[in-house]
Amino acid sequence: MISAAGSQPASAKDTLGCSLGALVRDQSLTSAGLSIFRKTSTRTAPSEVATPESDRGLLLGVSLSGRHGRHILRDGRMQRFDFAPGSIYLRSFAEPYAAQIATPFDFLLIEMPKDALSSAAETTAARIAATLPTVQAEPDPVIFHLAQALLPALERPGSVSALVVDQIALAMQMHLLTRFAGIATVSCKERRLSSVQEMRAKELLLTNLRGDLLVADLAAACGLSRSVFMRAFKATTGATPYQWLLGQRIERAKILLATTRMSIAEIASRSGFADQSHLTRTFTRALGVPPGTWRERV
Repeated sequence: MISAAGSQPASAKDTLGCSLGALVRDQSLTSAGLSIFRKTSTRTAPSEVATPESDRGLLLGVSLSGRHGRHILRDGRMQRFDFAPGSIYLRSFAEPYAAQIATPFDFLLIEMPKDALSSAAETTAARIAATLPTVQAEPDPVIFHLAQALLPALERPGSVSALVVDQIALAMQMHLLTRFAGIATVSCKERRLSSVQEMRAKELLLTNLRGDLLVADLAAACGLSRSVFMRAFKATTGATPYQWLLGQRIERAKILLATTRMSIAEIASRSGFADQSHLTRTFTRALGVPPGTWRERV
């Protein structure tokens, strides 16, 4: 959803305590229990952001562009923090939050339930809460890169599968645990899927070409945690589950292009792509020519 500045009452707030009237972009999606937002403001007039103490879990914020400054209430006094592109913040909803903002901003934000990180780390939420610090305006190129990979899902929710969103979010969680909590997400010893586990995972992926599965579904079928499954799948196949699935989609499209007179739009649907333009973009990126040209050559 994109809303125009000033289209909301000045008093209206979103679920993160931000004034809706200040936002020129307000996009959101929900995937694998996570709430993901992109919020952009060009306003320079002062505004306040505040959320009360709650059990909603954690909030990760990633500054996407420009320079942004805010004063945050900490230890009874307001402290200024400046966010460059790629700077992040991480805070718990268990603590009340109040900030004063007087500069434009563009943030990707991910609200994670309390058990999200514990699931990625195979450890208790209490242990993570005891070791995870509050982070403000810390540069983090890894999170910044992953955040940019999520932007197409917010721009065009129908064209990005749940699996790819889940993979990116899990990679973020694993990175946060390693960097800020010192918690290893998997054993140092590299493991591979057994032949039975590999077959189960690939069968599930092939029966869900649209990528509506989540990493947890694949991991459960193999009797593994999400983080262990992701590492083992890549060690076994050389690709992430979504990368492997994308290759299968392209192969399915090639077979239909070469052996049928189906329209490209119908082939896109039969191959698990969101629409014809999605197939064309992906096919051209992989093979260097659009599907119609490839069909003529074959």
